[in-house]
Amino acid sequence: MRCLAAVLLLAAGCATEESEEAPVSRTAQTLSASGVSGPSAARDHGDLEPWSGQDVTIVGVFDHENFKTGVLTLASGLKVYIPHFDQFASGDDWLRHVGHRCAATGMLHTFTKPIEGYRGPSLKIYEFSGSGE
Repeated sequence: MRCLAAVLLLAAGCATEESEEAPVSRTAQTLSASGVSGPSAARDHGDLEPWSGQDVTIVGVFDHENFKTGVLTLASGLKVYIPHFDQFASGDDWLRHVGHRCAATGMLHTFTKPIEGYRGPSLKIYEFSGSGE
C-alpha cells in the first residue's frame, strides 16, 4: 500500500512539473490581453471554486499587506491573496508594482486557514508579471 502511495505522489510530482511550463507563457499573454476572462473575471468566491487546485493566471491591480502578502484585486473588487510574496520577490523592488495592473500565475486555493495571508482565495505563486514600468 505504501508503494502505491509513493508511486502516486511521484506521478503527481511529474505531472506538476510538466504543467508549470504552460502557465509561464500564458502569463504575458494574459497581461497584455484587452479582455478579462477565466478566473480573473470572477465576481465572488464561488466563481473561483471551479479553478481551485489548478494552475491559473490571475490579472488584477496589485497591492500588498504588511509588506509580506501580495494582493491582486480583480475588476469585480474580489481580492486574491499571494502569501509570502515578499519571499517570492526577494531582491526585487516589487513595491513599484503597487497600484498597477499585474498578472500572477500559480496554484489557486479557495479554502481559508487561520494563518496570516490565507483569508482566501489565495495563490501559490510561480510567476509574476509586473506593470512593465
